[in-house]
Amino acid sequence: MLPAFPAGSFIAWGYSGRKVYTAASNLVGGSLGAVSLSVAGFDTSFNPVVLPSNTDDTLTLEIDTNGLSTAHINSFNAYDSHGNPVLSTTGTDCPTFAVGSGGYVVLNVSVNDSNGHLCYYEMVPNYGHGSTGVTVPDVRGYMTPTPFAPVPAPGPYQEPVVGQKSFVGGTENITFYPAANCCYAFNLNVQKRCTDGYSILSAYTADFWTATISV
Repeated sequence: MLPAFPAGSFIAWGYSGRKVYTAASNLVGGSLGAVSLSVAGFDTSFNPVVLPSNTDDTLTLEIDTNGLSTAHINSFNAYDSHGNPVLSTTGTDCPTFAVGSGGYVVLNVSVNDSNGHLCYYEMVPNYGHGSTGVTVPDVRGYMTPTPFAPVPAPGPYQEPVVGQKSFVGGTENITFYPAANCCYAFNLNVQKRCTDGYSILSAYTADFWTATISV
């Protein structure tokens, strides 16, 4: 936050029409790092004014008009409490599993953004009327680097680079322990951390898988 501007102050753009010409991959996670805009203060006589020490005076630009490279649920498997596979009784597209007490399901997902502009992804198990379960792991975000156990997938997996706010993503297993007998909708929600130059890119459901599970 900046302090109140004194009377007679005004805000001016120092380089009218200046644009940044570079590939989106160079903004964050690329070889050139990030591109930032800085704020400088001047008094009414155009003498430099030192800004407060706690002022965050840089704004990182992340402009990308491309969608995610990959956002897909690759497979859906069920297991009993001992880790033994449980077969579906109704096929693969809309499976029915009787996992029993302590049983669980594993969804293998791939979420990747080659420019490193991935904000987050999560698997959201919805069931019943307004109920939502929690998976392991939960939300994967660009500010929360944690050990992954990715399985072989196209392209290497890269951990988030917190200093650059960069997150490429990868492929991993997401586990869910159902607590009720119900039809579950597993939604893979994703979002990019950037703008297309005109608007903020909202989160959306990139893929989903439904299954009836009894415990």
